[in-house]
Amino acid sequence: MKRFLIIIVLVICFFQLNYGYKRAKIELSGNYLLPADGSYKSIYGNSIIFPEIGLEFKIIKSVFLGVSYGYFQKSGYLSEIEEDSKSKQQLISAFIGLELNLSKSFSMSVAIGATSFNYKENAMQLEVSNTVYGYRGAIDLMYQISKLMFLSLDIKYSLANDHVNNKNIKLGGLSTGFGLGIRF
Repeated sequence: MKRFLIIIVLVICFFQLNYGYKRAKIELSGNYLLPADGSYKSIYGNSIIFPEIGLEFKIIKSVFLGVSYGYFQKSGYLSEIEEDSKSKQQLISAFIGLELNLSKSFSMSVAIGATSFNYKENAMQLEVSNTVYGYRGAIDLMYQISKLMFLSLDIKYSLANDHVNNKNIKLGGLSTGFGLGIRF
């Protein structure tokens, strides 16, 4: 996955250097995640707020490639055994999408891709960590506030599964985000 992400970033840089202005965009967003796993929700709460940074590059007229990185950590409580727990997750995504101009100021994009979930959880004096791969889908509405800057509102769904102590766990879930970006 890391090699794949490096290749995508290199392709984006190559095209940007050769084809120039307004083919790329970078965005910083705040996301509100509703975790997919019921056990996770019971320990860490029903929602998580986390930052994400993304880079996209148009490869042809409306088609783009992108990568993103998000991170969060959350403290929880295991009420059955009265012990604290901690969870950390890094989400690295690579995706392809289609952006459509709705008007001079508004555009919309739809994207699908793969996500790497790198997680670590500490509870009951044990540490569980792993990297698992899953998928991601996103719909994004953008409003151009100036020639270079835009605001975005998106809805994403990402999911991966893992097995820990013979129990299936789900990483990811439904999220919505609000972001600020720059086209260059």
